[in-house]
Amino acid sequence: MSRLAAVIFSIGAVVAAAGADEPGIAVFPGATLDSLLTLGESEIEVILITAKLRNPKELTQAHIDGVRGWIETGGILWAEGTGLDNRLVQELVSFEMTPYKYVNSAMKPDGQVIVRSAKSRNVIHEHIVTEGVETLFIVPTVRFNGTKGMKPIVSMTDGSGQYGVVITSIPIGSGFVVLDGTARKDRGPAYGRITGFDPAYPNTRTENGTPNSYDWSLLQQNALSFASVTLPQGNSR
Repeated sequence: MSRLAAVIFSIGAVVAAAGADEPGIAVFPGATLDSLLTLGESEIEVILITAKLRNPKELTQAHIDGVRGWIETGGILWAEGTGLDNRLVQELVSFEMTPYKYVNSAMKPDGQVIVRSAKSRNVIHEHIVTEGVETLFIVPTVRFNGTKGMKPIVSMTDGSGQYGVVITSIPIGSGFVVLDGTARKDRGPAYGRITGFDPAYPNTRTENGTPNSYDWSLLQQNALSFASVTLPQGNSR
C-alpha cells in the first residue's frame, strides 16, 4: 500500500484544515504554486484547498493545466471554505454557488445529524467518498444547485422546504473535484449561531461537552484511498 499524502494548498498562510490531523493526510501549509507543476512526480494524491490565492495573477495556465492533467489521471482536489473562491478551483470547473440559509422546523438556523439509513429529506448519496459513511453532522453555508454534470455527495432540505446540494463532485477524467459547502471558520453559517457548533471545528457537534464528528474523516480517507489506487505508479511510491 502506498503512503497516502495530501497537500493543503493555501499560499502564504498557515491553516488548520478539517481532516489535517487524520492518519495519512500530510499537511503542507504555505505550499508554493510551482509545486503544482510536478504533481505527476510527487506522492500527492489529494489537494485540499482551504483559502483564496493571495495573488491570483501568479496562477498561470501551466499551473492550471498541470493540476487538470493530474486530476484526469486519478487525483482529487477538495475545495472548502473560502477555497471555493480560489481562482484555481474556478478555472478547473464551472459551478453554481449560492448561500444556503438552512433552518430547522422552528425556522431557526441549524445543522443536521444525517443518518444514511433513515428515511429523511437529508441524504448521504452513493459516491466513492461515502463508502461506509453512515452518519454526518452538516452545517451548510452554500449550495451548488444547478451545477451541470455534478454528482451529489450530500443534499439537504430544510424546515422551510428549501433544497440544497451542499457537498458535490465534478468528474475530470479518472479523478474529480469535490465542492464542500459546509461551514468553516472563514465561511460560517449563512446567518445565526448554531447550538453545539463552532466553525473552528467543522462538521463536529458538541453535546454535553463531548465533540462528535461522526464519519466525517472517512469521507476524506475514502478520497485518499481512491486516488492511491487510481493515480499512476509515480504518485504511489
